Amino acid sequence: MSSSPARGLAIYGGTAFLVYLETHGFRSPSPFFGSLPYIVLPILTISTNINNRVKYPMAGSFIALAFGNYFFEAHLYFGVAAFLLMISHVLYILSLLPHLKEWSVPLLLLSTVAFVLTFAWLFSDVFISIPFLVLILSSLLISSLVLTALAGSLLHYGGKGEMDDSKTLSLIRLIGSLCAVVADVLYICNLFGRRDPMIFVLRKALMYLGQGFMYLASERAF
Repeated sequence: MSSSPARGLAIYGGTAFLVYLETHGFRSPSPFFGSLPYIVLPILTISTNINNRVKYPMAGSFIALAFGNYFFEAHLYFGVAAFLLMISHVLYILSLLPHLKEWSVPLLLLSTVAFVLTFAWLFSDVFISIPFLVLILSSLLISSLVLTALAGSLLHYGGKGEMDDSKTLSLIRLIGSLCAVVADVLYICNLFGRRDPMIFVLRKALMYLGQGFMYLASERAF
C-alpha cells in the first residue's frame, strides 16, 4: 500500500478545487478542466503499490470516467458519455469482485426495486421514442446500483484474500458508491428533465466526492 494516502487526496482535492475556481463554483461546463481530477486519479492509482489485479481495472475505471465526463460537459454524444460512465462502474466492480465473500441478498433486492422505480419515473415517457439511449442509460443505472450492492456486501460480510478492508474503509466505499448512484440519476434528469444549473453543480460535486472516497477505500484496502 502507498505510505501517504493523504498526499494523493491532497493532490486530487486540490485539482477539484482548481476546477471549482475555474468553472465559477462548478456552474460553467468545461470539458478539459472538469475531467482533470479524473485524469489525476489513474496517475495516483498507478503510482501506488496496489495489487495489479486491482490497480489496472481501477485505473481504467477512472480513465473511462474522464472520457465520459469530457463528452458530457462538451455536450457531445450523450449516449457515448453514458456508456463510458457505465464502463467506469463495471471496471471498478471487476477490481473488487474477486475479493467479495458473499452478496447481500437484501441489498440486491433493494437495488432491483430502486431500478424499477427509477426506470418508471425517468423512462416511461421516452422509452418508445429513444429505446437505444434508454437502454444505455438503464445500463448505467444498473451498474451503479450493482456497485452499491457490492460495496454494501463488503461492508456487511468483509473482504477476502489480500484485501485488508476495515468497516471504516467499507463505509467510505459505500458512501462513494451512493454518491455515484445519485450522480447518475441527476445525469439522466439533466438529459430529460428541466436543465436546472444546480443539478449540474450537485452532480459534479457528488462525482468528485464519490470518486475520491472510492479511490481512498481501495488504496488503503490493498
